[in-house]
Amino acid sequence: MKLEKKELTRPEVNLVDECERFKVKKFDFPYQYCHLCFSRFKGLLPFLQKSALLKWNCYISESLVEESEENTDDRNVEIKAENEGKIPIISELKDIKMGVECVIIGLITKEMKRRPTILDEYLHDIYDPNSERDDGDYISDDDKVYVEDSFSRVPLLIDNSIVESNISHKELLSGTVIALKGCQVSCGDFLVKDYTFSIVPEKILIRENNSLLNSSMPIYVGFISGMNIGQDYENSLSLQLLRDFILGVAFNDEQKFISSRISQLVIAGNSIQLLDTAEETNTGTGTKLIVNNDILSKRLQIFDSFISQLASSISVAIIPGDEDPVPISLPQPAFQPYIFKHARKYQSLVSFTNPCLFRINNVRISGITGQTIAKLSLYTSYKSPIEALKFCISSRNLAPVCPDAIPCHPFSDCDPFILNYQDDEFPQVLFSGNQFKFDSYRFPNDGPVCFTIPNFSTNPCIVLLDINSFELKTINFN
Repeated sequence: MKLEKKELTRPEVNLVDECERFKVKKFDFPYQYCHLCFSRFKGLLPFLQKSALLKWNCYISESLVEESEENTDDRNVEIKAENEGKIPIISELKDIKMGVECVIIGLITKEMKRRPTILDEYLHDIYDPNSERDDGDYISDDDKVYVEDSFSRVPLLIDNSIVESNISHKELLSGTVIALKGCQVSCGDFLVKDYTFSIVPEKILIRENNSLLNSSMPIYVGFISGMNIGQDYENSLSLQLLRDFILGVAFNDEQKFISSRISQLVIAGNSIQLLDTAEETNTGTGTKLIVNNDILSKRLQIFDSFISQLASSISVAIIPGDEDPVPISLPQPAFQPYIFKHARKYQSLVSFTNPCLFRINNVRISGITGQTIAKLSLYTSYKSPIEALKFCISSRNLAPVCPDAIPCHPFSDCDPFILNYQDDEFPQVLFSGNQFKFDSYRFPNDGPVCFTIPNFSTNPCIVLLDINSFELKTINFN
């Protein structure tokens, strides 16, 4: 059936940038990273306490209650009676008593023998330059796992034969805040019997009614990542097909209709291929990388032209990736306007930070462009990108590998990467870009939706999210 022209109109949506928490106000580095880690611990502590109270028959020990609260003797008796038979949540690891079952909350730290160091690479280049490096993951059966707070560190003993919830040290990551139930044994290790992360909110609903959201027709948000516009992709047929699809050109009626229902396009990182524009040059005292400005300028022009064509038809939001021309440390700032000589003239073009947080018609969306997921697979047994993303959301941390494996700003009073939102503010949709395939997961009981966006240069497709139903679909441009 032929579609009438009046049906092919894009729905108008309200896009709100809420990336303020990811914007670095002052670029100075007076602090060590321990402040970031303990800010993470403090920020997630209330959520871990809530999770522990819901999962186990436990109570928060009095040392966790504010010191300003003065309890009378009668009140102390009442509290003791209420907590009889329950397990205490210990406020500080130094208060653990040998053989007494309790719940502890702290940061995971792992000693990994296979993890490479700068010294290892230096010695390898000197003594064995012709041998191949091991490019696999860094986990092994000999890894040691600890939990620590600001006072002490306790080694963990994980025996899967007695652990109530299935857990392996290979699934744990340094910097993760976790609650553990168990007891300290004679050797000083904490014998883990069960564990929990922060609870992911359930029944995440849109707080305000919206006429567009009550429409029976879909309203799509399109996601692409990893275009890698460069020498191999300057004339990519897949990019041309993507452009034509977005513009509603040269497709059948069904595809034209789907295209017309895309209200917003999100480009999630690694849009330009820049790493091969630099050449190693001999300076006399050594070598250094010299950027080929002609190649760089040409690719920026191609990128600008491509974005201009899209922005003339649809609202476009661009998020930087680790290979884009922005600082590499997380959180990465938004693209500078001067990069887009022509595209910046369109009000439909916006640029977000990485990670990012925004709303579309009151649907809360947060995401990252993928470097944390790639690193996480090296330090844990999560090999599927969606499993790694689920771990990030379950542990309420978009970048759990920072600062251990990925450079980031040394925040002193907060950790912007943690998902310390209250239930009514928790993102309903979370994504990670630049993965090798599309995959998705919906948390139980109408929890948030998470999905991975394929690298377009190797798996050319667009992910479409219907913000009415939270259903996902992909369209391939092979």
